[in-house]
Amino acid sequence: NTIRDASKPYFVRLNTHTALEKVLTGRIPQQAEIRLLEDMFGSEFATAILKKRTLGAKVFANAMDTLNLPRTLLTSWDASAPLRQGVVLAPGHVPEFGQSFGAMVKAMAREKNAVGVDDFIKNHPNFQRFQDAGLYHAERLKVSAALGDLEEAFMSRMARRIPGVKLSERGYVTFLNKLRFDVMNNIVEGWTSSGKQVSEADLTSLANFINAATGRGRLPKALERYSPVLNATFFSPRLQLSRLDAPLQLIQGTPLVRQQAARDLALFVGTGVGILSLASLAPGVTVEIDPRSSDFGKIRVGNSRIEFWGSYQPLARYTAQLIMGQRKTTQGKQVIPADRGNTIKRYFRSKLGPVPGFVSDALAGKTFTGEDFAAPEERFGRTVPGPLNLALEAFVPLFIQDLSKAVDQEGL
Repeated sequence: NTIRDASKPYFVRLNTHTALEKVLTGRIPQQAEIRLLEDMFGSEFATAILKKRTLGAKVFANAMDTLNLPRTLLTSWDASAPLRQGVVLAPGHVPEFGQSFGAMVKAMAREKNAVGVDDFIKNHPNFQRFQDAGLYHAERLKVSAALGDLEEAFMSRMARRIPGVKLSERGYVTFLNKLRFDVMNNIVEGWTSSGKQVSEADLTSLANFINAATGRGRLPKALERYSPVLNATFFSPRLQLSRLDAPLQLIQGTPLVRQQAARDLALFVGTGVGILSLASLAPGVTVEIDPRSSDFGKIRVGNSRIEFWGSYQPLARYTAQLIMGQRKTTQGKQVIPADRGNTIKRYFRSKLGPVPGFVSDALAGKTFTGEDFAAPEERFGRTVPGPLNLALEAFVPLFIQDLSKAVDQEGL
């Protein structure tokens, strides 16, 4: 009766009914069906079902959670979502970006603020319509959500028990969920108010673009179920794919979406170039425009480098080095030959996750930048052995690493 009387689409109610029948006849529903039951009957019911999974299923889920723990720790304790995944849409959607940023700050302060934003989005008349079109909405609190359904920066539930991680995830997810929904909602309302006919194909194409522009790239269907393994092996595989997927919408999208994608991408690139141009005029500031250099597209002030290209910079740099067969050193500013095979190898090594990257460096005896694996380094005024230093870089939040380097550089 609860399912029958629910204010949900017919097929959602039908699939939920089928899932409940499985439970009542002693069978374990599939992951997607457990999510439907959680939506209908709450998290405790879903938790009870999940406890009845086979031992193998439980072991695999816990193993994937554990493997993704270092990756989650590395990107916690900060508020990096706006300039990491939201920066592409920022120049073209300033009001939505600003409101999402404010929601992120409030969400980091209190759980109820994050829940309030999530409830507002889900109760909006267009939410289910956009979900059906494929717009990604991260389910942070659902116990039935598969690890692959979470934001890949926080694909570990175990990490939430560590102080600071839950707070970071709350802000990260709230910002991106709100930005994605607000941008899509405003674009669609703008199309409708201007008299344009918006088809389901337009909505699907727009959802694909917004997902890609905010770092949620599409994995091949055969690899979707292995996304936790990929995320533990590589550093943000969906984000890397999204940086190819977003420009592809200029070709693959519907006419309405191609126009929108061209506008947003042009504003993103144009704004970035404008910032670099203005920065180059300031005294004591240098801007590297040679794509063969690792400082390409960065603003350098003393020992500090500012980069705001949302993961596009490494892709452009390695592509230039691959095409030209050369790279430029950051110290001597010398152009030296770069073996193309080694360039490809360095690119993939730079995209490895914390644990695989550490193992790779240990086996090679050198880091992917060519430094000695055993070389010591100063941290907080103390000499730290190379392996221990690299372990710190692999498992300690980037925020703390940056703080450590700042203290050393300033001699505090």
